[in-house]
Amino acid sequence: MRLRAILAALSAGALCVAGVVPATAAPPLDWRPCAQDSSVDCAELTVRIDPASASDGTTTLRLTRTKADPAQRVGVLVVPPSTSASALSARLRTAFDVVTYSERVLTPVDTSASCKTPTTVAASPRNAQEFTHLRAANLTAFTGCARRYGVAWQHLDSATEAHDVDAVRTALGEDRISFLSTATGEIVGQEYLRLFGQRLRALVLDGPTRRDLATAAEYSAAHARAAEKAFGAFADWCATASTCAARTFDLRSFYAETIGKIERGEFRDLRGNPLELTDWASVVEMSLATPRFGWLDLAQHLREMHDRSLPVDTRAEAVAREASPDFTAQAVEPAPGLCQDWNLPITTYAQVGEIRSAMVAAAPLTHVNGQRWSAVLRCVGWPFPAANPPTPTRGTAPVLVASTAFNPAAPPGSAEVVAAGIPGATTVSYHGPGTSAYQFSSCARTAIDDFLITGRAAADAGCPAVWP
Repeated sequence: MRLRAILAALSAGALCVAGVVPATAAPPLDWRPCAQDSSVDCAELTVRIDPASASDGTTTLRLTRTKADPAQRVGVLVVPPSTSASALSARLRTAFDVVTYSERVLTPVDTSASCKTPTTVAASPRNAQEFTHLRAANLTAFTGCARRYGVAWQHLDSATEAHDVDAVRTALGEDRISFLSTATGEIVGQEYLRLFGQRLRALVLDGPTRRDLATAAEYSAAHARAAEKAFGAFADWCATASTCAARTFDLRSFYAETIGKIERGEFRDLRGNPLELTDWASVVEMSLATPRFGWLDLAQHLREMHDRSLPVDTRAEAVAREASPDFTAQAVEPAPGLCQDWNLPITTYAQVGEIRSAMVAAAPLTHVNGQRWSAVLRCVGWPFPAANPPTPTRGTAPVLVASTAFNPAAPPGSAEVVAAGIPGATTVSYHGPGTSAYQFSSCARTAIDDFLITGRAAADAGCPAVWP
């Protein structure tokens, strides 16, 4: 999830959404050549911070547009900040005005308020004392951010972002738009369908996350299962692939041994602390997410570890120290999107243990989804109600749901659950690895392009795996 501006300028006579204050028509967008690339147009759009209130002020979104071939133009295709317009096919760029919008840039209203989590706090607590410190530090950061950024801090959820998208549509003067999201975990497309389905010409959800995971344990275990399934596919590929540097030994056994050493505290990170399993798992998951290059690099690193009996962090530590002898971690501002889009309260260290047990039961080899578990722990101490708690995906519009079989970031079966809640939705299933069917399968990319251009999908489709 995501820092975005709140866009809700509905034109006179437009359909109103319950709880949204009607607005007068937005002035035409002042498109000008972008300073960085004159072939792309840039504009700004002023929008309300809170789509349900006209009194909480405004913020600004930065928009970009690449124009379609006028002779072949189908309409407007909006993509969220997490989906790169440059990654779209030439077919889509020819058929659509491709419009992007920026994440919200928060403007301080109280510069004296601190809004950062100290680096001295263990991000993954190993005992009750560390959990207490984490909860207190997060709470201090959250309340500090609420003071620093005011009401805007409470409107960073994906439902609000869906209002942003509809304000972009209104400002463009379009009755309907097409929308494509290729980022796993991005739920703004699902929220736009729920709130503004009548404004969709076509919607593609590539790698969607199911929205019926109601607790931190369910959420964490489902994502741990995803990481385990992706690693299993990697190990199976490596056992027979001539391009896999780790094919000469039992990768699953070696990985289990490595996980055990990390959990026993036998490896150290750059600051001399025991290496966190979540940190190691996150690095592995990033490699699993990009099979073309990430799988080859991961196999090479595991081979070096196996052959030389290296600690997990030795090579990275040497490089980091050579590049920056005075290496220090930097405190960062918390990103509240996950905490606002999900209801994930963890109030005691006993709950942490229960959730870890649930993850190990779901993923007996890899034990954890490092990126998702870290994100859940960053919500410990969240003092506000969830702005956009989990709601099963619903809506009526032409929708294509795409999935990859071995996606480390999406719980298995997510695409099927999402598609089941959308009448008439069709699917394209890529039977290979990666986080985006559109990015890693030319077969899926063709099916998605066809759907967006025609607004129709003939039937559910399957695409063969592409291995490194």
